[in-house]
Amino acid sequence: MEKLTAYWRVQIPDELRCYWLEAKSFEGFCGDKRQGEYVQFYSARDALTEFGLATKEFMPSGFLPLGSNGSGELIVYSENIGYGLLGAIHGGAADFVLVADTLAGFWQKSVEGNWL
Repeated sequence: MEKLTAYWRVQIPDELRCYWLEAKSFEGFCGDKRQGEYVQFYSARDALTEFGLATKEFMPSGFLPLGSNGSGELIVYSENIGYGLLGAIHGGAADFVLVADTLAGFWQKSVEGNWL
């Protein structure tokens, strides 16, 4: 996790740090019967490997990529704001769509299929 912090220059919130201590990478639909949102959410190690220099070149300052939704949008943490989506081809931080201010809220909205 320290490598991620240094590489992305983002302070990782405690809730994400705790999640990463327990969780592995996850890919699939959240919730029952594919009703929730589709996510590819990476472990800390996989996120460091998955999001290299090409991603860093377009990522606005203060953002940490965590995964993707399989539709060209990255799941990101925006420092001191929360968790949401950012287009892989975008105009910058203004394209950030906040889903929830906490990781628990993000997962709940993902299960509900309620990102917007």
